[in-house]
Amino acid sequence: MQKTVAEKLNVDPTLLCSAERGARGPLDPKALSKLAAFLDLSPLEAEELNWAARHDRAIGALRRQGLSETELSAISAILSALYGLQGDQQIGLIDYCRQVGQSARMVKSLTPNPLNREART
Repeated sequence: MQKTVAEKLNVDPTLLCSAERGARGPLDPKALSKLAAFLDLSPLEAEELNWAARHDRAIGALRRQGLSETELSAISAILSALYGLQGDQQIGLIDYCRQVGQSARMVKSLTPNPLNREART
């Protein structure tokens, strides 16, 4: 079946297998469009497939830049939340994240740094 799908998408079967296993990034948008048609996905399902591929490409690029798994997880969660929101809701989420960041910096400035405490003793 995988070879048949690869032929329909005009991609190498090993490339399709690697993408399925997560050993490489998602297929390109053109191949994803062909895959959606082959699988007879609804427009909503096709959009979700494309969104998942964009998400995975973004996270993969950030991983290659050396971000930690915690940072990648946070970014992934925010991207996922943004996907479920519209316009002003997205802006509201972004503003909320900025406020959380400001609050975190404020709390951090009020909390003694353990490294500074060790240096004083």
